[in-house]
Amino acid sequence: MEENKNDFSNNEESNSAKKLKALGIDGEDKIHSVNTQVQGSAVSNFWYHHKWKVIIGLFFIAIVTAFIVVAVTKEKYDTRILYTGHVSIYNDIEAMNDAFEKLAKDYDNNNEFKSGIAQYIYKTPEQLAKEKEEALKQGIAYNDAQQIQVNTQIKLDLNNVMLSGEFSVMLLSPAIYNECKGELREVSDVLGYEINDESLVTPDGRGIYFKNTAFAKAYDCFDSLPDDTILCLQVKIWTTDKDDYSNREDFFRAIVEYNS
Repeated sequence: MEENKNDFSNNEESNSAKKLKALGIDGEDKIHSVNTQVQGSAVSNFWYHHKWKVIIGLFFIAIVTAFIVVAVTKEKYDTRILYTGHVSIYNDIEAMNDAFEKLAKDYDNNNEFKSGIAQYIYKTPEQLAKEKEEALKQGIAYNDAQQIQVNTQIKLDLNNVMLSGEFSVMLLSPAIYNECKGELREVSDVLGYEINDESLVTPDGRGIYFKNTAFAKAYDCFDSLPDDTILCLQVKIWTTDKDDYSNREDFFRAIVEYNS
C-alpha cells in the first residue's frame, strides 16, 4: 500500500514536471526565477531607502567632474582684459590681443604670451534711443522690447563676470565705470605715485583715459574703441589667486607706463 502511495506521488511529480517542460520551464528555471525575484526585491528595497543619497552623490560627482574638465580644457592666458562699451570691437580684437601680448610677461611659464579680451556690448538708455532714431531714419525696423531685453541680460552677465574675479584689468564705458568705481583701485595706489595729468587720469583718480595713453596711440587697432573708454583695475576678489592678481597689477602698470 505504501509503495502504491509512493508510486502515485512519483507519477504526480513526473506529470507536473512534464507539464512544466511542455511550457518550456524546468526545475532550475523555477529556482532561477525565485532567486531573481529575491535579488530584485533587495535592489528595490535598497533604492527605496537610499535613493536620495545615491542621487545627491551622483550629482556631486557630476559637478566635480565638470569642474575638472573645465580646468583641464580651459584656455590659458597670461592676461585677460574685460571690455564693455556701446560699440563692438570684434574686428580688432585679434590685433588688440597681439598688441597687449607685447606687454604681457609669460606669467604661466609655458613659453607663450597670450592675451584674451572679452567684450560685453552694453548701451545706456540714451544710446539705445539714439540707435532707434538712426534706424528709423534709414527705414529699418527697430524692436524696442527686444533691444531692452538683450541689454538687460548683458548687464546681468557683466555683473556676474565682474563678481567672478576672472578679470581685473578692464576697459569700461563711463556708464559702467561710474556704477562700479567703488570696487576699483586708485591709480596712484597701483603705480606707487601720482599722475598730475587731467587728460590722462579721471577726476576721481580711479581710472585712466585709455585712448590718451602712449600705448593706445601706438597701435591703430585701438582706434575703434570709444574715445571715453576708461582703463581701470578692479580690487582683488577673494576668488582671485594672490600671485595671479599681482601679475595683473604688473600688466596694468605696463600699459600706463608704456613708452614707445
